[in-house]
Amino acid sequence: MLKRIITAIVAVIIVLPVIIFSNTWVFPIVVAALTAIGCFEMISCIGQRKNLIVSIPLYIEALFFPIFVRFCSLTGNMDMFIKIAVFCILATILYIFAVAVFRNEKFPVTEAGLMASAVVYIIAAFTCLVYVRDFMYPGLFMFLLCLVCSFATDIFAYFTGYLFGKHKL
Repeated sequence: MLKRIITAIVAVIIVLPVIIFSNTWVFPIVVAALTAIGCFEMISCIGQRKNLIVSIPLYIEALFFPIFVRFCSLTGNMDMFIKIAVFCILATILYIFAVAVFRNEKFPVTEAGLMASAVVYIIAAFTCLVYVRDFMYPGLFMFLLCLVCSFATDIFAYFTGYLFGKHKL
């Protein structure tokens, strides 16, 4: 329990400056790094970390989108962002399945489908954090609401499991 509390305190110390400077370029850069880390972890879980022909373009895409959505918020080109995002998502899915078809022994189609859906989900979720912060009317409030709700559900799930997890309901 003490280890979890210390981890939470360290996490708050790291996250607090990012939240304070969320209206600067620090925020989308940190979110882009977290997106790339999330994609790396998912690709590792699937077992395709060494498949560089697929993973490197996905990492580039993961680094690109959170920063690009901030750029579009500053220039006011949301139409351009949506068009490019839809094109990149479709091109990514097509690319992943094309690699799976031509390298069937090393990259089965089932793993390709899992990778395509998981990575697109991760990139979209992290990009939406920057989008909510920039485009919604009460952007900072909505962003903090997303974080607080996420943390609260995790904390209460932990304590519920800790208190009631040993007994059947």
